[in-house]
Amino acid sequence: QINVMQSVYTARHLFPLYKDRGGGALMITGSAAGLLTLAGNLPYSVTKHAAVAVAEWLRMSYNADNINVSCLCPQGVNTNMLAGHDPTTVWGGGELLSPDRVAEITIDAMTQNTFMVLPHPEVGAFFKFKAKDYDLWLQKMMKVHQNNIALIQQNKRPR
Repeated sequence: QINVMQSVYTARHLFPLYKDRGGGALMITGSAAGLLTLAGNLPYSVTKHAAVAVAEWLRMSYNADNINVSCLCPQGVNTNMLAGHDPTTVWGGGELLSPDRVAEITIDAMTQNTFMVLPHPEVGAFFKFKAKDYDLWLQKMMKVHQNNIALIQQNKRPR
């Protein structure tokens, strides 16, 4: 409900108002998991993929009405969601960004009417790799998934 429908409900409410005033903007929070899939977390991955798809659809459907839709896909932000994790890294080795830094990046992207907002540049590189060779991407992600399972069985946090 939260990861997908919040964007649908927000658009249903705001877009008629935006149309009446001649335009507007909406930032939908996807996730790196919505582009790359988070090994070991089906519900989060699937709903974040759906959030990205909603953002794409809204962008295509309402751009002619001067409604600019963007999609934020960070890898890791230092919020309560990641409490208890190593404060300097997130799974996959990316930097854990402060909410203030992500907000700065988001505002810059919205000012430039950028659709895909990637505060972690490595997410873009991983996404390009995934698109270039999907089968190889899946092979590598299967290894990550198996490694995570082994670490969980050893009571260690996956990386």
